[in-house]
Amino acid sequence: MTVRLLVDVGNTRLKWARLRGNRLGRMQAVAHAGWRAADYRRALAPALRGVAAIDAASVAGARVDRELARA
Repeated sequence: MTVRLLVDVGNTRLKWARLRGNRLGRMQAVAHAGWRAADYRRALAPALRGVAAIDAASVAGARVDRELARA
């Protein structure tokens, strides 16, 4: 069964949940002000185990988008 990581980057909070088939896992969230790529990696790493794809949506702006992509 395919596992996807759903990521939502808002202006103040990063939210994510795993989606296994049609079952959504527990959502997690954290404030991300001033974060760099390493911070995003550290926050999301535990959720990445077994993930085949990541779907991300962001309204946080170009700098945050670049850091998240680098992560």
